[in-house]
Amino acid sequence: MEMFTLIGRTFIAYDDKNLGRSTVGLLTQSQGNTNEDEWFSLLVNLFESNSKIYVGAFRGMAIDIDEVKSIIFHDANQAQERINMLKDLILDMLQKFENKL
Repeated sequence: MEMFTLIGRTFIAYDDKNLGRSTVGLLTQSQGNTNEDEWFSLLVNLFESNSKIYVGAFRGMAIDIDEVKSIIFHDANQAQERINMLKDLILDMLQKFENKL
């Protein structure tokens, strides 16, 4: 099993079906700028395509992929609704995570 650490980064590690290998989508620049909409869209698109997702991190907080997937696909029909549900869930988790620090 490969191990890696990206502290304070926003990324998703997943199997790329086109490349046939694991890929890390890193969406944080060195100065800390993150395109959050791109991250949320990528994660939802990976779920929709049944891709194997290993781990996700948002602003350095690890994301429980199984929990997120079960929640955003429970009752939503359109992609934008799923992305908005995902944003709400992650931002709520982030607030709880930061309050514990």
